[in-house]
Amino acid sequence: MILESLYPSHITEIKPGWKEYVDQRFTLGINQFVQDIKKSVFKPGGYLDKLKTDADIREQFRIAIQDAYAPQEIKNKVTSPTP
Repeated sequence: MILESLYPSHITEIKPGWKEYVDQRFTLGINQFVQDIKKSVFKPGGYLDKLKTDADIREQFRIAIQDAYAPQEIKNKVTSPTP
């Protein structure tokens, strides 16, 4: 990742109707990003090792998988406010 300071900071339009002050710009190299993710997962003490030993991480993983594969009508019930 390359991080560049912008001086002076300025307002930029992220999308129509959404403006933010910007004082830095980052450039992310996709190939390096993929390699960094792989290292964080497979290295000793990485995510897979923690998944084996940390009950909190296993529970977060279980919830994430359940959410990813839940039928849309279940997701709608979970995110919709109760009357």
